Amino acid sequence: MLVDQRLDMYFATRGQTKSVAAAKAAALLAWRCHHDGDRVGSLIFNDTTLALQKCRSPRSGLPAILDDLQRYNRLLPAQYPAEPDGSLSLAHILQRAAHAVPHGAWVAIVSDFHDLDARAQALLAHLRRRCEISAFIIFDDLHLRLPRSGSLAARYAGREANVSLSPALSHEIRQQITVRLAQQQRDLSRLGIKVNHLTVAQDLLRQLQKGI
Repeated sequence: MLVDQRLDMYFATRGQTKSVAAAKAAALLAWRCHHDGDRVGSLIFNDTTLALQKCRSPRSGLPAILDDLQRYNRLLPAQYPAEPDGSLSLAHILQRAAHAVPHGAWVAIVSDFHDLDARAQALLAHLRRRCEISAFIIFDDLHLRLPRSGSLAARYAGREANVSLSPALSHEIRQQITVRLAQQQRDLSRLGIKVNHLTVAQDLLRQLQKGI
């Protein structure tokens, strides 16, 4: 499993943040491996560091994976709102993971895929030649609930602001997010990767049961 805990995942308009949803989804996937008796490994990463657990039996591997998930998820509030000078890219993580993923493994990537660029896609294509890959795209469903007009309260880095919505702005936001999600799905599906969308506002277990 590759699990994204970067600052871009520390976002929510209601309920849990994308980072919390990603950690929970990864934990559920890890428990499924434990139930099935499959070997399990993980690479959990934030903007500056990563934690690698090589594939091993679920009895010995699961506790370390759950510890890493909890530790990295708890680091986010401490890192916010100070943004790092740079951030580990998805491409960098995929390159690092390629050396640790066994041939014939099933790879689950849990992220919002905001930096799914050409380099990341090339690395995914290379990995896909020897592994099955499932992408679990974590997203906040604000665009599905956005009113045509009104005011939205926003908070970032300790600052608060109100955003006035017009019908045109509301439509533009919905379109941008819808187009981005659709493009991600096209790019990943083209590589032979199974795509699952997980919204933070709905029950994760039920969503995973539908997608796996």
